[in-house]
Amino acid sequence: MSTKKFTIKLIKEILLTFFPEHCLGCSKILEPEEIGFCNNCFNSLTYVNMSNVCPICFSQKAKKNANIHHDCLISTALDRNISLLPFQDSTQKLIHEVKYYFRKRLLNAFLNKITHFELYSEKPDVIIPVPLHKSRLRWREFNQSAVIAERISKITHIPYQDDLLVREKDTPPQSQLEHGERKANVENAFSVVDSKKVPETVMLVDDVMTTGNTLIACAEVFKKSGAKRVISYTLIRA
Repeated sequence: MSTKKFTIKLIKEILLTFFPEHCLGCSKILEPEEIGFCNNCFNSLTYVNMSNVCPICFSQKAKKNANIHHDCLISTALDRNISLLPFQDSTQKLIHEVKYYFRKRLLNAFLNKITHFELYSEKPDVIIPVPLHKSRLRWREFNQSAVIAERISKITHIPYQDDLLVREKDTPPQSQLEHGERKANVENAFSVVDSKKVPETVMLVDDVMTTGNTLIACAEVFKKSGAKRVISYTLIRA
């Protein structure tokens, strides 16, 4: 573990030990059994309503009976995206704590309170997390997308696999780039390990979808490797 990372974790652990943790939603002091959110804020979370929006761009459907905008369908390798929560102040804080203060326990505690992941009639053959580059995985010590994917797999009983897709390039985090730079940043960043093992329908899992370029890049390599349908599932849709 690097000195910088050790210092960050140590400071966070000291703060959590000597100062009460506050709710990411309302900022009140949490009860001992609560982690991240108080029960009231967790139960008040707003969920994404996928019934009346295009599952790619998330804007209003052009027609009530249309599942996806035509332009969205022909412009991306993704066949559908499903997101659980909208991007809001509390969910932004959640992801920030997990990714930059290495709080895997917080993410697990949050996910363990979610007992249902709506798939909207989708029936993927496998659930695959968006991989981290090996250097970033060493730094963080866990892949937050894999943690989410494993929870979805456990609830839905769809097989989980984390060794079929790899990240070849150690790209800068998308969040540090302008929207126009993000597509080029993940170009040729991913590859499929064995195309013979690629099933017909793949479900990719990531923590946050903003421009969708990372998920689209992953979907493209799966389509080139023989997948017929690639959908994505994200915890948060920005």
